[in-house]
Amino acid sequence: MWQKAIQLSLDVYHATKRLPVDERYGLTGQMRRAVASVGATMAEGYASRGRRNRARFFALAKTSAEELRHYIILTHMLGLLSSSELAERPMLYRLWESNCPIEES
Repeated sequence: MWQKAIQLSLDVYHATKRLPVDERYGLTGQMRRAVASVGATMAEGYASRGRRNRARFFALAKTSAEELRHYIILTHMLGLLSSSELAERPMLYRLWESNCPIEES
């Protein structure tokens, strides 16, 4: 599962390179922080002791993934990342597609 978080991180970093420069401290930074949090929190959970504590870390990682999903949907709705650009990054596309509230026209 941690390996998937790493791939998702790579997908986000590559995709956000395409965002406008004026989003560097906006969506780009927010997306990169959220995706970094997913993998880091999973690693912390793996290293923690106790089943309850581990579950707490994995729940936190999931909330960071949901935050990232929000930013992905927002960038798409703003026209900053197209469906085809998202499709070039499989993990990013899966996260977007799994709960996308809009239909492609």
